[in-house]
Amino acid sequence: VKHIYYMQFVCFDYGYNSVVVGCHFVVVSVTWCVYAVYVWRKERNSGMSRGRGEQAWKVLVVFTWTCVGVTMEVWDFVPLWFVVDAHSLWHWNTVVLNVVFM
Repeated sequence: VKHIYYMQFVCFDYGYNSVVVGCHFVVVSVTWCVYAVYVWRKERNSGMSRGRGEQAWKVLVVFTWTCVGVTMEVWDFVPLWFVVDAHSLWHWNTVVLNVVFM
């Protein structure tokens, strides 16, 4: 809430916002990966099947693929053939992420 107030009413600083969003991304992503590995190991060691651990790999795929997409968005490059640029690849990346959960 403090960040939103600062950005809305005090000063809109793009660099500050990028740092806050990047830190948030890292914390949330690492938390989800730790949880996925924990659930996967717990289920594997208990001998259970067809539970949450079976789906844990999807969290790791989404994390990895999202990192690839964020990298494309952060490290912008000149469009190839005047059509494909970093932002278009980011949108393609989000489509692929949805296919994982179908």
